[in-house]
Amino acid sequence: MINHKSLKEELKDKLREILKVSYKPEETIHVEDIRYSLHEMENLINKILSTFNDIKELPENVQQLTDSKLVNETNKACEEIDAIIKDYINKVDDIFISSKVREEFIKQLESIRKFSEDKEKEFDMLRRSLREEMRNFSGRKGENLKKLERYAKELKNNFEELEEKSYELITALERKKALMVSPEILDVVRSLELGGEVWAHEIIEKISGLRNVAGEPYTEEVSMTAPLLTGEETTRLTMDQLLVRYPPFEPIQIESDGIIGRFIWFLESTNMVFIPPKNIQSKVNEYVKIDETSGKLISVKPLDVLKDVQGGEILIILRAGSRKVFIKYGSRDLYNYVQKYGASMKYSIENIQNKYEIRVQKEKRTEKAYSVSNLGYTWYCILGLGMSTDPFDFDCPFVGMCPVGRKSQDKCNKWSWSRRLFPKVYVVPERELALASAADLKYGQPLLFITPFAVSGVRMHELYRRAQWYMPSVAPEGPVVEIHFKKSLKKDLPKTNAIGFEIPLSLVKGIIESLLDEKIRDKQSVIVMHNNYKSSYVGLDKLLLSKFFVYKMTKEGHDTFYFLQMKDDKIMENFENFKEKLQKGYNRDEIVNFAIEIFGHTISHLFHSFISNSLEIEPENLLYVYSIDKKRDALLVSVAENSAWGSLDIAKHAQMKFGSIDRMLEEFVNSITISLEKHEKDIQNYMVKMNNIVTDPTVTKIANELKDRYMSLVSKGLILDTATFLNHIVISGQDIDIAKKLQFDNEREVRERLTDAILASGISTCVDGCSACVMLDHGCTAPLLQNILLSRNLAVWILRVLTGKVSIKGRGNVLGSAIFYQAKESFFAFSPYLDEEGVKVLTDLAQKDVKIILVTHKKFAEEFGEQLKKQGIEVYFTKAPRHDKFYVIDGRVRVGTTQNLSKLSSINEFSLKQLSPFEAESSIRQELEGGAVERY
Repeated sequence: MINHKSLKEELKDKLREILKVSYKPEETIHVEDIRYSLHEMENLINKILSTFNDIKELPENVQQLTDSKLVNETNKACEEIDAIIKDYINKVDDIFISSKVREEFIKQLESIRKFSEDKEKEFDMLRRSLREEMRNFSGRKGENLKKLERYAKELKNNFEELEEKSYELITALERKKALMVSPEILDVVRSLELGGEVWAHEIIEKISGLRNVAGEPYTEEVSMTAPLLTGEETTRLTMDQLLVRYPPFEPIQIESDGIIGRFIWFLESTNMVFIPPKNIQSKVNEYVKIDETSGKLISVKPLDVLKDVQGGEILIILRAGSRKVFIKYGSRDLYNYVQKYGASMKYSIENIQNKYEIRVQKEKRTEKAYSVSNLGYTWYCILGLGMSTDPFDFDCPFVGMCPVGRKSQDKCNKWSWSRRLFPKVYVVPERELALASAADLKYGQPLLFITPFAVSGVRMHELYRRAQWYMPSVAPEGPVVEIHFKKSLKKDLPKTNAIGFEIPLSLVKGIIESLLDEKIRDKQSVIVMHNNYKSSYVGLDKLLLSKFFVYKMTKEGHDTFYFLQMKDDKIMENFENFKEKLQKGYNRDEIVNFAIEIFGHTISHLFHSFISNSLEIEPENLLYVYSIDKKRDALLVSVAENSAWGSLDIAKHAQMKFGSIDRMLEEFVNSITISLEKHEKDIQNYMVKMNNIVTDPTVTKIANELKDRYMSLVSKGLILDTATFLNHIVISGQDIDIAKKLQFDNEREVRERLTDAILASGISTCVDGCSACVMLDHGCTAPLLQNILLSRNLAVWILRVLTGKVSIKGRGNVLGSAIFYQAKESFFAFSPYLDEEGVKVLTDLAQKDVKIILVTHKKFAEEFGEQLKKQGIEVYFTKAPRHDKFYVIDGRVRVGTTQNLSKLSSINEFSLKQLSPFEAESSIRQELEGGAVERY
């Protein structure tokens, strides 16, 4: 430890000489802060340009309902703004060096701000006019008009956010001092300012990027003031440690003066209010400090609910979709005990506990009293409408406020009969890896069409806008609630490293569209039931449709209660309407994009786990990112170090482990497909074993009821995961129906056995993903929607198709075109038949400078030969009739198929195979030089 005052002051003075300006974060703006803001603005512009491209893909009669001049001029202006932002990203240092550049930069920002403000108003007016217009149309045009209205809304929101970002950056530049110095040095100075003493390792970790000798990477830290954590007034935690160990809205499970869970911290939120508001809201603002410009969380001081709050209770009401959810923290009874016993409270707990247990047995008729001094447990509503940490809330304290409770008389029978641990709160990250700013992006050799890459010195940032948790219920995972923060939190990794791969977006889209094509038979199947050594299967397409239906019905997962409380007949009525619209083409693009997101999300999870296990890096030291880049036609999947300065050097680590990133990609695909197939067999064996182990006749009766109700939904095409199904059973009141049918005294007999009954029923515990295969405990960007937004079946099937392990049926103008258009250098086509559609494919490729050789029947060579030769295409014809077809793309991928370059709307089979350059050249030479063909 550096204790010597003169040495410490001398070090601080030397660092001040380097800085030459104030290093207080609230008074300075750092070069990386500006670069970060510019990247955010760049991303918004890219979203806007992407939306304009989406508008251009709509039918012309729908596009005509927009102001074409507004769209075209705005699109052109955004392209110019994009170029301006990219220019300043490259010369951001000049903003600090030259006052002239700085002034010009502020003028440009003001121009962008004013432009964004105007466009936000204009597209809001367009959105309103379109909403009026929608009343006059139905059918396909009405659906496309709805899309256009959604695009106008996206443009309005993005321009609004761009205006805000511009204003924030202008304000920061005008009011703060410029700081052009490395973030490492800045962190060192901040560490020296923490107090009277500074540990030497604090300086070393800032400079080295490593927190300790075990190699744990360093990231931004937050100051947390509370004596309960370390016995000291202040401790410092990384943002990850804070949000995982001590997230907001969750009682901190650490004892203080004999009571657990008395400390908690909150963030201001847009869909939540405190009751009463004044006292608590002022303390929230005082106890949590967030830098206004950077969004970085600076310090947190948790509230002591039994000391800082008059009466010892906090009540929050949050709006969760269509309902209100009530949450009570603290306890007036415990507050009174604290007031009574004061410093001796810790020694009075045993006496209070004895009295409490007597009350529990009297009020709840149960031996499960739990600890009276633990505010980390809750009583709860089984419908997910409320919970209370007050040990003395034997009856629902929200009866007068809750619509369900108001219907009951004094006591609500939906209140739990026992307490449960307060649910884990997940602060949801949104991640972006700025590959456009990468200093060193290196590609490996493709595995068919999947290309690995490694990148160093790349910027990544995380944005935290919301928190989620499962409300307690009879089922292990109840309805999801979500809180939206008023101020977003940000974490920045200025120079990290990443490895990953990219897949052609158009190819993934073609595969998914083929899966969803109702005319195509023999789809990939999924097991939903294991019973008595027999399995029940459904098509993977039916599973995807079910996921999308639940996603839409729950308002993208934000209002699960609305869906779960429906009766089966109402759900099926909505489902039939949903399928009918799909058959007419409604939502088709939306469900395809939904499936692409699911695929990208799932393989990102799998790649994250694979890299963590293979390189022996703790999962929390890695971050996964996936993104869809329409401009580059790429789905990008990567895993980056959770490291500010790239201290782990993950790319080099992968190189040493696998020999090359090419080999890394091969091992990933092989290990994932094998392990997930094994996982399916393990689940099957487990379910059969559980089915045979259960001997309780009551559990068996309930299990049979659950099985019948589940398979009734499956028979109509709706497939639910077990957690969603169980919640639906309870919240829709079917547990009461089952109790009556089986002549039980009350529904409690059903609820207490639901978990055992679902295992005994044979319903798969992993229909499409679980924590043992694709779900992550921490670090997921959609933690409580993983059952909807992940699909192990889709992921493993698409990977098998892409790597040639299985063939796939599809249409030539959908899947075939998606494959053929991957050619970048050369395209060899052996297609006996040819028509105008096939000629267009060849012409399109030729116009992209792809070298093309075509072998076809003489008839078609004579019909189209001259036209093709003008495009630089070599044309050959067969001397004898041939019916086999195949294609070679870029001298490395062979496409085996029954598809000619004709009648592209027909359904055919496709399979991919990796070729070495020698194999590709040999197969082409064999066709051209064997005497069986002649050049036209």
